[in-house]
Amino acid sequence: MPQRLFGRSLAEFFVTASCVALLSCAGRAPRGGEAVGFDNTAGAVLEYHGDPSRAGVYVDAAFTTASAAKIHRDQNFTGAITGPVYTQPLYVESVAGRKKLLIVATGRNLVYALDAVTGEKVWRVRLGAPVSRRQHGGARISPMGITGTPVIDQGSHTVFLDALTTADGGKTERHKIFGLSLHDGSVRAGWPLDVSAVLKAVGLRFDSAVQTQRSALALLNGVLYVGYGGSGGHAHGWLIGIPLRELSATLAWQSAAPGGGIWAPGNLVTSDNALFVTTGKTVAAAASASIWSGGAAILKFSGESALNATPTDYFTPRVAQAPNAAALDFGGSNAVPINFNHGNPARLVMALGKNGRAYLVDRTNLGGVSAAINMQATSDAVIGAPARYVALGVGGDESAYV
Repeated sequence: MPQRLFGRSLAEFFVTASCVALLSCAGRAPRGGEAVGFDNTAGAVLEYHGDPSRAGVYVDAAFTTASAAKIHRDQNFTGAITGPVYTQPLYVESVAGRKKLLIVATGRNLVYALDAVTGEKVWRVRLGAPVSRRQHGGARISPMGITGTPVIDQGSHTVFLDALTTADGGKTERHKIFGLSLHDGSVRAGWPLDVSAVLKAVGLRFDSAVQTQRSALALLNGVLYVGYGGSGGHAHGWLIGIPLRELSATLAWQSAAPGGGIWAPGNLVTSDNALFVTTGKTVAAAASASIWSGGAAILKFSGESALNATPTDYFTPRVAQAPNAAALDFGGSNAVPINFNHGNPARLVMALGKNGRAYLVDRTNLGGVSAAINMQATSDAVIGAPARYVALGVGGDESAYV
């Protein structure tokens, strides 16, 4: 159920779940004053939540409180796939001679293109053997293959994703970033990129055996962004930026201490021509525990050029540096941009912590190690992907709902 964390008025809110199935119901036009979000009846869903800001608000006139009771699965829609699905299915139109396609990636490193009307398989590709939970230390799911939601570049008809693979039964593991043609699933020229090898070439050590890719991928100004968390003593938070016109110019940010993972499902949020990332807590040595090392934070990276190894801005609460701040961890949920028409500041961003608190800060000046503009308790620790919208109430009051 949505919580009105910051605001004064009430508004209607609908949440729907998607699956590889076709749903049918009656419809009506939205009433004045309702939330306005991504119109999924008019175009494609090319990335997580259908929106670079990960708002998660889908507007469809057919989904109403009255028609929801009549929603049913279309039994003629097949949609057969193999393997667990941790990613969000994506939707694209006018590709491969079909009007509508669903792109579905599974934990067995299988990628499917399905006819979005019939569920018929258009193509299927396997990207290598996945890794079992027993082989990948600290993993909580099995098999470990594709877990982060892909992103589609509609201009080139390419879907980008990360797959954890093994060629020798798990003795060695490789995170590989693929670019696949939407037409037939074939691998684009120059792909895949072996993450360990690419980062080794620029003097960085990335160990696929302890790193996990769970966050949705993102595109911003021709750069593909991929985030990583992990488990184990030397797993770090990583953000990798790959310029699509020059794959060899790949750069990366790494947390200064172990931990600091980028692993929330909706992580990698773009807004104001910038990338916002939330991180989990870091595990610093006792001698450096009072020095911020990239954990429990909102990080901001400029989208003006290829990824810089240093964030242009960040926010972490002062309490994050305290010895008793072990529960403070922003890694469970992505950053939530919020825009108001009035107020100063009017462009905000929220972080949701595992300590059961929501932190609201100025998106144009995150403040470094500082206090938030506003902090409120939530019902419990937040682990998952939030949705948000801003609604107008009586008298023009604005309220943000998350």
